[in-house]
Amino acid sequence: MAELSTAVAEYTSQLQELDAFLEAQPGNEEATALRAELLDALKSTEEAQMAFGAGLAEGDVAQTAPTKTHAHLLLLPEQQQQQQQCEQQQQCEQQKQQCEQQQQQQQWQQQTRATAVAARPSPPTQRKQSRQRSIAMHPDNPYHGSPPDWAALALRHPPLAAHLRSSGRGGLPGIDFTSWEATKELTAALLAADYGVAWTLPAGQLVPPVPNRVNYLAWIADLLALSSPAGAGA
Repeated sequence: MAELSTAVAEYTSQLQELDAFLEAQPGNEEATALRAELLDALKSTEEAQMAFGAGLAEGDVAQTAPTKTHAHLLLLPEQQQQQQQCEQQQQCEQQKQQCEQQQQQQQWQQQTRATAVAARPSPPTQRKQSRQRSIAMHPDNPYHGSPPDWAALALRHPPLAAHLRSSGRGGLPGIDFTSWEATKELTAALLAADYGVAWTLPAGQLVPPVPNRVNYLAWIADLLALSSPAGAGA
């Protein structure tokens, strides 16, 4: 329950920061799309919080209600209560694990997009042709719906370990996506672990998020599949 409350507070804080960003740049389409995603995530988390609380309340009532199975008739009252408590705890743990997994996936997608939005200035008007880009990751993107294995990345790229921190939800690790150093080391770690590329970047330069760039390649592949190469009919 505490993890869900922390998640609600984090999403609310992110929305406030994004609203301030949109006040300065009201025409930023990616920031607007990200705000909609954050609102959906906040709503889902609040619903999960309410459902979790209701589940606990119902569990308290269920402990006093007799069951009708033959196994229940063979148990003493104290054993019956212990059995019901164990079952309720297991159900609560399963619900918490499912919520944490969903929130981790949503956070990974939102933070990946937030890095690109925060690091890039307001796009020029001539780039309005890009408005048809998909908000979600491309289905062929290997990072689609797959948060990184932070421990494995830190072992593969030790400089990333200094930037790992607890997200506050079940002790799950993550990084500060507003830190230039942290995002630089994440990009270096992903390139080294997934593509075998040794990469570095001068201080102050724009950090390219790897999942975002992989999306570009997937979109280009789609376009190439829809068109014929030059001279194909010769």
